[in-house]
Amino acid sequence: MRAIAIIYAKAVSQRLPGKHLLPLPPDNRSVISCALEYALESRLCERVIFSTDCAMMQDVARSRFGDRVQIVDRPKELTDEQKATWGAIIAQALDAAGLSDFEGIVATIYGNVPIMPQGIVDRSIDELMKWSKPGDPVLTTGVEPSRTAHPYNAIEMNGAHRTRWYAGISEAQRVVPSQDYPQVYLANGAPQAAWWPGPDQTERQRIPVMVRAGEVVEIEDEQDYRWVRFLMSERHRLRESGLYRGPDWTPTREV
Repeated sequence: MRAIAIIYAKAVSQRLPGKHLLPLPPDNRSVISCALEYALESRLCERVIFSTDCAMMQDVARSRFGDRVQIVDRPKELTDEQKATWGAIIAQALDAAGLSDFEGIVATIYGNVPIMPQGIVDRSIDELMKWSKPGDPVLTTGVEPSRTAHPYNAIEMNGAHRTRWYAGISEAQRVVPSQDYPQVYLANGAPQAAWWPGPDQTERQRIPVMVRAGEVVEIEDEQDYRWVRFLMSERHRLRESGLYRGPDWTPTREV
């Protein structure tokens, strides 16, 4: 079964301008470089395609990875989040890469996720093949267990600067002790794998790919960026001292 990885990122970011090009410790590699490395470590994907409208990100990918990454221009009309659909972005990237007739598995990776478990791209593909068959309208989605961020804790603000329980929470749910909350899972920014061609993202059923809480970290704002820098700095410091024995957050081989 053929499989291709597509990383997509756009130049404009509302909450943290230039987030894909921000440096990360210990060697100041950029956020987008980390995302591309996760794709390149895949042993199942025959090609890695990078779709972006940003010339600077293209230069980073070209200088760091050479012809191991195929760079395609993302047209302006596909940078509007309100108009551009997941399917349209993937179809345009495949067409620009000369793969308009591609049939197989497409693994998509967000360009602003510099921390993920090793091998997560291939695990998403494996889960897709395990729980579905070619042509099925499904999509893998990374999920992690959560108790603190739970629907039973949800509140909203009213016009008088006061809080109140979210309308969807019943009276019985409000008094459940936290230790008795039913287990819920949060979707995260892990890679997604889907059969191609097929319907758009919103029309597909979801196949969960379970990861531990905190294994996938997405950068959306300044606070996220500071947290990622801290995690990577501490991991490097502890590893250099011989104290770190936890999972790695970078590819397992040189890419």
